[in-house]
Amino acid sequence: MVLILGKIITRFCEIVVVFLLILITADVLVGVFFRYVIGSALSWNEELARYLMIWMGFTAASLLLGEEGHIAINMLRDSLPQIFRRFLILTSDFLIIVFLAVWCWTSWQTLQVIKDDISSGLRIRLLWPFLAMPVCSGLMIFQQLTLIPMHIKMLVSHENATLEDEKGE
Repeated sequence: MVLILGKIITRFCEIVVVFLLILITADVLVGVFFRYVIGSALSWNEELARYLMIWMGFTAASLLLGEEGHIAINMLRDSLPQIFRRFLILTSDFLIIVFLAVWCWTSWQTLQVIKDDISSGLRIRLLWPFLAMPVCSGLMIFQQLTLIPMHIKMLVSHENATLEDEKGE
């Protein structure tokens, strides 16, 4: 059940990232057209691109977390015996979840302070662009939770396989 839900959420996030990339590209092209062809720059397009980039970046970060694609320093992990390496991976799963939960909570608290502020260019409430932090940290928590069963399976496995072998890469 969690695996199917994880695939659905991952696919949805992939579609959102592609859609946001298309919107950012169109916004920047419109801005360039108005600035250099028409000769009159728009007041809102750079701010829109910035807010779309925030949403796209955080959403893509959740996808990368689900694929274990974030940068990592594996020197310590790889120098440990296999059983300790597996415990370290599982421990890091829980530490990442704790970090993301704290980030989700603190970003939500920040939203309560700035939710009624208005952006200068788009004249929208800052709630909308900054909502990306708690929403996407929640997505990242979900992505990390979907990795834990694989890591537990790897922990109880008696094979001498690396994490990449377990993923089938």
